[in-house]
Amino acid sequence: MRNLILFFSRYHAFFLFLLLEAICVVLIIQNNHFQRTRFMSSAGEMSSGVFGVRSMVTDYFGLQEKNAYLAEQNAKLLTQISTMDGKEIPMDSLKMEKDTSQVDSTKVEPLYQFHEAKVINKSVHRLHNYLTINKGSNDGIRQEMGVMGTDGVVGIIDRVSPNYSTIISLLHKQSYLSAKIKKNNYFGSLSWDGKSEFIAQLKDVPNNVPVEKGDTIVTSGYSALFVEGIPVGTVENIHLEPGSNFQLIDVRLSTIFRKVDYVYVIEFKDQKEIKELEAQIPNE
Repeated sequence: MRNLILFFSRYHAFFLFLLLEAICVVLIIQNNHFQRTRFMSSAGEMSSGVFGVRSMVTDYFGLQEKNAYLAEQNAKLLTQISTMDGKEIPMDSLKMEKDTSQVDSTKVEPLYQFHEAKVINKSVHRLHNYLTINKGSNDGIRQEMGVMGTDGVVGIIDRVSPNYSTIISLLHKQSYLSAKIKKNNYFGSLSWDGKSEFIAQLKDVPNNVPVEKGDTIVTSGYSALFVEGIPVGTVENIHLEPGSNFQLIDVRLSTIFRKVDYVYVIEFKDQKEIKELEAQIPNE
């Protein structure tokens, strides 16, 4: 306290000068129309700038909550779409092509249910890449469920804990996906050679099947993991290998894994029944 008193005593003249200056400014503004107008204009611009910055900051911190809400609504929409006509429909179109006027979708048990989840960790530069999401067995997530994003296929659920799950990414050397050429329905096996995070390879497509650069590749629906028609990518290049009856197709993936933030885990209601039935088929 003593030092504070000494400080004001030493510089009392300076503080008195500032006080008198402030009083002069107030008197000038109050008694002169031009100066008052200029001051109000400058003060308005300054406050607008402050409010603008505050709005940007609050919007930024509220963005995560908004994204989570939108992801939840999208999951509900996808589930509703899968009940149309009692069948699944291609997820890349989101259009109702058949007459469903006689079908009450609220009374149809959905064959597929979509669970939204946030990606909390991921890798793209390894040979065996994974993603981690913030949903687990407590949320109905199980092993071997397909996972898609807003742009297409992401991967397959691998390990599950009560509150978290890991996903085998398409960018995984041991990941395989049944995919087809949309224009002619010829299907093959999609895998990744570990070279580019943007390119995977579609194999087992016969040489006589017409394929062109830019053709769309989608899920085939021939597995219990993915609904038919989810985007996978587009044809980037075609390799015809001498002595082989099949062509090797480079596919530019529709999902950019570095940007994946929210995903949708696909729950197929009849998956267990189909797997148990197929397990009874004798191996020859």
